[in-house]
Amino acid sequence: MGSRIRVLLAVALLLFAPTAMAANPSPAERETARRLMDEGKSRVKTGELDRALEAYKKAHEIMHVPSTGIALAKTQYQMGHLVEAHAAAREVLQMPREDNEPAPFEHARKQARQLDDELKKRIPTVKITIRGAPAEKVLVDDVEIPLDSLKEPVPMNPGTRIISARSAEGAESKTSVALSEKDTLQIELELGPGKTVGNAPVKGTTPNRTTGPSLEGGGGERSALSSTLMYGGFGIAVVGVTVGSITGLVALSKAGDVKPQCENKICDPAASGDLDGAKSMATIANISFVAAGVGAVVGIIGLILPKKNTVHVQVGIGSAGVRGTF
Repeated sequence: MGSRIRVLLAVALLLFAPTAMAANPSPAERETARRLMDEGKSRVKTGELDRALEAYKKAHEIMHVPSTGIALAKTQYQMGHLVEAHAAAREVLQMPREDNEPAPFEHARKQARQLDDELKKRIPTVKITIRGAPAEKVLVDDVEIPLDSLKEPVPMNPGTRIISARSAEGAESKTSVALSEKDTLQIELELGPGKTVGNAPVKGTTPNRTTGPSLEGGGGERSALSSTLMYGGFGIAVVGVTVGSITGLVALSKAGDVKPQCENKICDPAASGDLDGAKSMATIANISFVAAGVGAVVGIIGLILPKKNTVHVQVGIGSAGVRGTF
């Protein structure tokens, strides 16, 4: 019986030794962590945030205390890694308080609480819905996320994110979304049956913004109407501006020639030809600039039209509009 107890005690010591070491760093480990923290501060001052982050991570792995955790969170926040910064701040808040803990720990907890409150309002989220075949994997920027997380909006860092889904049969749907702080986006990825990759329609909405085009298959192609309006409209705009500028300059030149022959709005009969020519050029210039404006509107409409939708466009002198099912 005594030998069994000794064996069990030895096994317990082996099992819990790493935890004890992590909870109570040696003097040498503490000194290493202190140097890493100093290095992190120096790197932050010189703008080397990547190297500062690396130093703070190593220090936090050794000490795992509020002061190292908040240094890590603040650097991630500066780098725009809002999701990681929020997780680090939450970790600091969840650390148990110890008796007679140093003042820097309490200050770190206060900063973590402020950072947590701020980041909860700023981190963008994306609600991902999978249609068609069930997804075997869902990835954000090639990093797999748990399927259970799709039940709620997924927090993501600001910037352009690549979101993809794959089925067990090999079908894949992928889209690119540009996220700003505070965005709340909803997208749908459709996985077709079989092993055909791509060709998955994507839908998305967010206040005043839309998702990017699908990166797979033909979903990102413009319709014939969209291309015609875009290229035709901008072409007319370029021609209109060119013609308007030339005729405008000619009109100004002719008007300058006529001016010495006119006094009190009464012109010499010999100048009537030049005067009529100046007026004609001015009229052509005005019409050209109006056409350029209409062409620009038509081109913009073609540029922003949704892909492959039925849209009715109304354009006229001085007005332009678009209506249809979006």
